[in-house]
Amino acid sequence: RDEKNRAEAALREEEVLGMIEKQSEAHNFILKGQTDVRASEYAAAILKYRVAEKSFEAISDQVNREYLAMLVQDAMVKRGIFDEAKLKLQQGKELVVARKKLETWQDVVETGLEKFKQAQGLFNESADLFDSLDENTLSSEAQLHEEDAVERRTHAEELLESIAIIIQPGMGGVDGADMAPRRDDKYRRTMGYPEVEQAITDAAVTGRISTYHEKGVVQAGSEVHLKAGHHVMTKTIHITRNVTLSAEDEADNETVSLTLTEDSLMIVDAQEVILDSLTLNQKLGDGLEDYWSGGLFVLKVIKGTCVANDCVFYSQRGSGVVVTRQGNAVLERCTITECGHYGIGA
Repeated sequence: RDEKNRAEAALREEEVLGMIEKQSEAHNFILKGQTDVRASEYAAAILKYRVAEKSFEAISDQVNREYLAMLVQDAMVKRGIFDEAKLKLQQGKELVVARKKLETWQDVVETGLEKFKQAQGLFNESADLFDSLDENTLSSEAQLHEEDAVERRTHAEELLESIAIIIQPGMGGVDGADMAPRRDDKYRRTMGYPEVEQAITDAAVTGRISTYHEKGVVQAGSEVHLKAGHHVMTKTIHITRNVTLSAEDEADNETVSLTLTEDSLMIVDAQEVILDSLTLNQKLGDGLEDYWSGGLFVLKVIKGTCVANDCVFYSQRGSGVVVTRQGNAVLERCTITECGHYGIGA
């Protein structure tokens, strides 16, 4: 009988040792799974929990199986949140990167603005989801991308609300070709202005940016697009840099005009100036002198070539277009009308 008891005891001891070994093995996998969770390796954690689950099942350890089910559920929920956050972050990035396909400022307003709004929302949601997982590094990344989307959205809104837009020549590199830049970029191909005269002065006269944007230069050969409206100038525009002044695509010389009262409107003193689809008005003034004696005029070309396409020139008490010996004027489909002195003077 003693021999039988010893055999039974040895068997129970073996069973207990087997259970302890299984429990130890399972707990090791649980610890590894928890490490994976802390490293955001949720799929790997779930696999390790499944291995531990089989060990508990083999020894009918229901209590630990229930505890393990909670760990699996937690990892699955966190994995879902993590995957959603990563997806939103990637979707936001793709929306912002799509700006590289924008070719005009109109594209930025009509297409880019909505994409930047969507991206901003996605980045914000992504950051919140990462925060819920204490993923500080990824949350910070999402917030940086959100800031970038806000910058580009704000720039697009400025283009929408502005009445004049400078488009600089494209340059090499990503930033130099970006039609939807950040406002703090060193080189910005597109810049919106609340005042027409300010935009023309920056692009055609000073070559310096005078708005609240980061200070910088405006490249010679830039374009200034003017939105529909009758824009009043405060002084003569003395153009000293190559530039194009044009009505926006949807406008024409009947809807876009520049007007100066009691003084001459524009002097061209640069190699290449283009005027496109504008009405240029010079109003009032004494009108006593002819153009060669310092009299009033709408446009005087004293150097270089000025090409005017589909423009209207009107001077109530002066001359329309005046060209000196060093200047050239090419007028295509233009109208010079109701001038107080001469239509064309050379």
